[in-house]
Amino acid sequence: MAATTKDRSILTKKVRASSLPVAAATLIPLGVLVARNAAGYAVNAADAAGLRVVGFSDADTADNAAGLAGDIQIEFTSGIAGLFENDGANPVLAAHVGDLCYVLDNQTVSSDPGDHGVVAGVVESVVAGGVYVIPLPEIAGALAAAKSYTDAEIGALD
Repeated sequence: MAATTKDRSILTKKVRASSLPVAAATLIPLGVLVARNAAGYAVNAADAAGLRVVGFSDADTADNAAGLAGDIQIEFTSGIAGLFENDGANPVLAAHVGDLCYVLDNQTVSSDPGDHGVVAGVVESVVAGGVYVIPLPEIAGALAAAKSYTDAEIGALD
């Protein structure tokens, strides 16, 4: 189909809201990046092995500090931009809009993948107050995996 030069209507889809059981001895505050650990439980996002960001907490604090894994659930949202702090050492810049950004901690994103390359999401915009990030767990995870190939590995595919 050829590019249009006329206005057109576009279909939209509702934001994905979901929930996960919370890991044992874990408190996840409202308004932070939420990750799934290797066991499938929700934890605070961090630059730690085995974590996958699933969204951000937008309902209430999930206080499972005294509970066992799965005693409570946390609600989170993905597919919509949330405002997070920008890393001072490796800041996300306007030039990164549309690129992946990475987790520094549960409220801070970075342009640097850190030690574990935990993807926070896609940079929507950068403002004086921080970075608007769209957590897209399925897409961001696939993009991060695709970007991890070395030149030698790519050359070996030919």
